[in-house]
Amino acid sequence: FISINDHYDSGSVRGNISDLDVNFKNLLYDLYSKDLSQKVRTSLRVKKESGQYVSANAPFGYEKAPDDRHMLVISEDEAAVVREIFSLALKGVTSSQTAKKLNLEHVPTPVEFKIRKGKTSRKPKGERFYWSSSVICSILRNPVYAGDVEYGKTEKEQVGGRSVMKARAEWKIIRNHHAPIIDREDFEEVQKSRGKGQGKGTGKKRHPLIGK
Repeated sequence: FISINDHYDSGSVRGNISDLDVNFKNLLYDLYSKDLSQKVRTSLRVKKESGQYVSANAPFGYEKAPDDRHMLVISEDEAAVVREIFSLALKGVTSSQTAKKLNLEHVPTPVEFKIRKGKTSRKPKGERFYWSSSVICSILRNPVYAGDVEYGKTEKEQVGGRSVMKARAEWKIIRNHHAPIIDREDFEEVQKSRGKGQGKGTGKKRHPLIGK
């Protein structure tokens, strides 16, 4: 191993005091990186607790406020699609049926809205982007559309370690954080019906991920 900046060549100084010097430097660099990581995490947590939106991207239906990037404002063209999705769900339309309807009507997908607004550049794997039932489900269960923000869903076992999902009861939530797209009553009504009323009376075994 050769380090130009440290004037170090493991082939010529192995076993000498220089070997210990470089190892000690590496230890300090590692400790500095972990300390910096901890400070960044603490800073983000404080911002979230104070009500600031710190995620890099705004959720579909919203955009960052022009005068405050830590606040969400409604993006009306996207919000119209979100309202349509919830309206269909309240009528008992399934997620797969909703996705099929949006695709038949050529309603732009979330990524297509981003492309049109110059926020990303992507190419579809096929001839076009398609809505999927998983995307519809993700929108229907996201409390951001009722004006709330959830955070603290995961925690790291240690600095630099893997993230572990915490129990839902331990998640933190800021209610009425921003203007809602969906009335809270309608949002909660949709949550009651998520994953219910499917597969009953057919005699078929329910898939374990239905409603998840």
